[in-house]
Amino acid sequence: MLLLAGPVWGEESLPASVEVPVLKVAEQQLGAVERALKATPGVDARAAANVTLGLQTFVEEALGAGSVTLYPRAIYELCLRGLRAGKSRAAISDELVAAHKKGDLARAPVESAAPPVEVKRKIVPSMILDKERTAFVDPHLTPKFLHDHRGETLTVTYLLCLDANGRVERATVIKGNPEVDSSLIEQIKATWIYKKQPSPVCSPNTFVFDIQ
Repeated sequence: MLLLAGPVWGEESLPASVEVPVLKVAEQQLGAVERALKATPGVDARAAANVTLGLQTFVEEALGAGSVTLYPRAIYELCLRGLRAGKSRAAISDELVAAHKKGDLARAPVESAAPPVEVKRKIVPSMILDKERTAFVDPHLTPKFLHDHRGETLTVTYLLCLDANGRVERATVIKGNPEVDSSLIEQIKATWIYKKQPSPVCSPNTFVFDIQ
């Protein structure tokens, strides 16, 4: 039985805001955010790698005009939502920079300086959890993707985590394609329903599309 536990934190925690006078401080703070993301249950560490690089580049340019204030906790939350929604690294990076420019990160509510601690989730094979599924619609690819990739085979794998009512609470990309991940995950979350679960559970699901 494989269990996902909450992130392991040493003495490191994410502050609400940090005044950044030089690039090295920004690198340290954004590096801490990425380490926190990688330690969060259900997050693909590969997808979280360098997810804040776009913001770092923006800050490096902005430092030419003086100090910059970063909001590590809000940055963590925005990245976490994007990763759990299956967004690409580039899309999350663009959202980070846009939110920083508009001041949204400064206004984001901050409840604590550490990521939320999650309950342990049992990981079960899809063939077992499939028997608990009561409703579903097979996800489909967008017409544009079908047109652009005719004759190819696409294989994606998502870790589906259920809430107590048997709905897909979140889906994490294990192996994906940024052109279609968000669309496929939205379809799964909207239409897949399972029996109520006695304890939190996740299951990896693989989808293979032969594009004619």
